[in-house]
Amino acid sequence: MPFLKLYEAEIIDSVIKNIKLLDSINDAYHNGPAVFDEDAQVLYFTKTITVEQKQKKLNPDPTSWFPDKSYNVVTDRLEIYSAKLIDGQFVEITPFQYNNKKEYSVGHPTLSPDGNILYFVSDMHGGVGETDIYYCIKNDDGTWDTPQNAGDIINTPSKEMFPVIEKNGDLYFSSDGHSGMGGLDIFRSTGSEATWSEPENLKHPFNSSKDDFAILFTEEAKQDFSHLTVTMDKEQTIYIASNIFHRHLHQFLLH
Repeated sequence: MPFLKLYEAEIIDSVIKNIKLLDSINDAYHNGPAVFDEDAQVLYFTKTITVEQKQKKLNPDPTSWFPDKSYNVVTDRLEIYSAKLIDGQFVEITPFQYNNKKEYSVGHPTLSPDGNILYFVSDMHGGVGETDIYYCIKNDDGTWDTPQNAGDIINTPSKEMFPVIEKNGDLYFSSDGHSGMGGLDIFRSTGSEATWSEPENLKHPFNSSKDDFAILFTEEAKQDFSHLTVTMDKEQTIYIASNIFHRHLHQFLLH
């Protein structure tokens, strides 16, 4: 199975052009999603790593002698990293201070419009569901404060993933825990940190009976352009939303 890599590209008249692989930040396994802080010129991105852990065999008969043996299992974990863009190159790759590959995953970073709140997804202990959306507030020294759960208006006992913060501060995310059309659906909520409005399903044509996720808005978002990755069965397709899509989104936002 091929692994996902991070690329950069231009979107010109709704056509993706000049696609280039980001060699300096891609590792051997899956890379992404990512978000770029234009003001700070910093890219936050997800890496998939493998972790080897020891697991003890269970005794099927506690009344008999059983050798206390363990064996190694390999688990995939997600971690967040950042990289500075200097002279056209991403350098100074730095791990997120709350990565903890032995205990849980963190990934899918996105930023508030001012760059001072980092939202991400994690299955760390103490959450609401399988995977939750969390946030950290940036300290004066540039570090990130302790992660906080975004709350049970957003998070459900199931999975919340792929958060995206639009330039107006609206949160778009995918969930299979809120009422939807099937699999992961894309939802929208207004607010910040742990205070949010009830999520609204974007419905058709953005959502389908399969997994729908990773909606992003380009600079053309002033005209309601967006692009969206949809997983349908074993295939992943990127759609550029235009015409009926932006009319639908515009009507949805005004609803």
